[in-house]
Amino acid sequence: MSISIETVSRPVKADSKLAAAVDRVTAALGADDAGISAEALALLLTQATRCYVQRLQQGEYFSPFHPDIEITATEAMILSTEVLKSADLQLFELGMWQSMGSPT
Repeated sequence: MSISIETVSRPVKADSKLAAAVDRVTAALGADDAGISAEALALLLTQATRCYVQRLQQGEYFSPFHPDIEITATEAMILSTEVLKSADLQLFELGMWQSMGSPT
């Protein structure tokens, strides 16, 4: 079941300005707002990735995706492919990394 981003409830953050900004960004992205530039979207993905990895390395595990928003297999594959290309990595290298036991 797919749920729009605007209807997903999440815990209230201590910083209400940050929470309001997240609400505005997720609403714009959920509406497929073409007004967001490629540069801004890349910045969001970059910072979210760094934050996510840092928390994993600190021992906190949670899915990178909201449990109430369906990410299709196609979306996961496209994103994974682009992430690997951006880091100049091949699928083989990912397999090797995983077989060594990634340090997360």
